Amino acid sequence: MRNNFSLLLLLLFYFNSFSQERISWFLNSLKDSNTPISAIYPFVNEINGDVGIFIVDDLNINGYLLNNQFKLKKELNSPIKKTKYRTIIGSSIFGENNYRLFSTNNNQNKFATVNFSFKNNKSDFKEIDIDLTNERFIQAVNYDNKFYLITIGVFKSIIYIYSFDNNAKFIKNEISLINERFVNDKSLNEDLYRIIKSARLAKGSNDIKINLKVEKIIENNPNSIEITSKKTKLYQRDNKIIFTFDFNKNYTQILQIDLRDYSYKLKTFTKPFNEVSMDKKKTNSYINGDYIFMVAATKQKFSFTIQNYNDGKIIKEYIATLGQPIAFKNSHIYIEGGDFNVHKELEKTKKFLKFIKSSDIGISTYKFNDDYQITMGGTREVNSGSSMMMPMGVASMGAIGIIMAFNPAAFAFNSYTNSYSTFIISRFDEDFKHIKGNIKKNVFDKIKEALDNTNNSDFKSIFKYKNYYILGIYSNYSRVFQLQKFETN
Repeated sequence: MRNNFSLLLLLLFYFNSFSQERISWFLNSLKDSNTPISAIYPFVNEINGDVGIFIVDDLNINGYLLNNQFKLKKELNSPIKKTKYRTIIGSSIFGENNYRLFSTNNNQNKFATVNFSFKNNKSDFKEIDIDLTNERFIQAVNYDNKFYLITIGVFKSIIYIYSFDNNAKFIKNEISLINERFVNDKSLNEDLYRIIKSARLAKGSNDIKINLKVEKIIENNPNSIEITSKKTKLYQRDNKIIFTFDFNKNYTQILQIDLRDYSYKLKTFTKPFNEVSMDKKKTNSYINGDYIFMVAATKQKFSFTIQNYNDGKIIKEYIATLGQPIAFKNSHIYIEGGDFNVHKELEKTKKFLKFIKSSDIGISTYKFNDDYQITMGGTREVNSGSSMMMPMGVASMGAIGIIMAFNPAAFAFNSYTNSYSTFIISRFDEDFKHIKGNIKKNVFDKIKEALDNTNNSDFKSIFKYKNYYILGIYSNYSRVFQLQKFETN
């Protein structure tokens, strides 16, 4: 048994070593074994602002309910019934303090749920009877505290959205797109299943069991190029989910689906350098607010455009050419990441273009303090022995275990600090005129600095709450979990 006085001294040392604004802390008092922690999952109640924190080890899920002032309200334990459902992909929140967690197996074709009834002080587990024989899982989302599972028909242009009620019973909603035109990398008609699969396949690969998960994006987020370089992305704006497809290098196709009535809209945007042969360029896109940002590069030149998201009208275009400095950048040309955590600065545009031409290109925009900070560049896949990649986007950063299966904020932060890419950062005003001056630190920079200054933590969990971010810090020794607030401005 720990001596209470020793524990108090430990807590004082622990808190003083982490000076960022602390908004809450609690003991993982339900943990009654020495089994290691494997995951921490935060879920935010979109209606009343409560937060459910679920700390997982090999034997149990320990749930802690915090109110919107981050004060501990309830705690509840649930033993893990079947270990094959190891990856939590989302939740639904209903009634008086009921949190239902949804999980899946490694193949993403079987699903189960655990309901935490904090009011009644009980939990229950059950498997979900769902047949995905002719479908593939692509993503899951939450809206209005409800859980939605998204699949696509094999070799079809049909998306299925399963909406779940409070008892984990579902309605299967079909969005048929068979009369719509989707184009592949050769601008030929293709079904949507093959478009998504082709965007996920590695070069030369033909794996029928490849993960079809579409990358989930928080749009006004300091996302890394590693994330935004994906050819298929999913954004969510309240009741609307927005897919972007960039497998074709001349056009971005955007599919918007309304979760209230399952109606859809499909639109197409033209990319820069449309006149250049597709085998001689790299392109991609990113949406943020009322704009879609396009990037394109060849061996000789680089361009990005800002277009109106509603009508496709080009608002601004910036071009850099071989042999000339990039006039609209505010940073050096950086190369960062890799097996040895390289940090280099390039001088010439030629080297920047050479790297991008052999990489996956991407663009990311982040607006804060009335400025747009735009990151452009390319990323390469790195096979690192120091980071174990798990199914469906769950990752472990060294030994600290950031879980990203359902949490795009955590995944964005992990890739922001652990990708191998070359990039530039530029600043623009609200009219997209280039602003001279230094780059401002974003919220992920602040979180990273805070983490670099502490070694009293074993697990981190990052999530967005209202208009700011929360970093959760857990210590195996003290069994303390504390929450730190980071403003976006």
